[in-house]
This record gives sequence, C-alpha cells and structure tokens, in this order.
Amino acid sequence: MEAADAESLLVSFLSELLYISESENLGFDQFELRIDAFRLKADLSGAPLEALTKQIKAVTYHNLQIRRTDRGLETEIVFDV
Repeated sequence: MEAADAESLLVSFLSELLYISESENLGFDQFELRIDAFRLKADLSGAPLEALTKQIKAVTYHNLQIRRTDRGLETEIVFDV
C-alpha cells in the first residue's frame, strides 16, 4: 500500500489489518514489514481467533504521533472501541 505521509500509511495499514481480522476472524502474530518512503509491503502470519472480548470499531487519526527515538520509531495511536 501507499500513502501521502507516514501517518496515513500507518492508519491505512492498521485499518486493513482490522478489516481482515474481522472479515476472516484472524489474529496476526508475525509481521515482516518493508517500508520505502511512504510505501509498505507486509507478509503476515496468524491463526483463527477463538474469541474477542472487545472489538475495535475504527483506527483514528486522533492524537496520532510517529516519532524517532534511540530505539527506532514509536507511535501513539487511538482506536475507537
């Protein structure tokens, strides 16, 4: 997927994960991500979910931050539950 900026790319990626998770009842626990500028390719592994105690309704831009730290990139994001 591609986006105009890093924040939009993150929201698009997480929204796609949410869609796949809900429509196919899957949870993901292994990610291989390749990011080049504002383009992302991902290989994911996971398994069917046994149960969900709380569902995420949407990925939001509210208070979204992506920042570079000594450990790499960190993000703060709010989900609508």
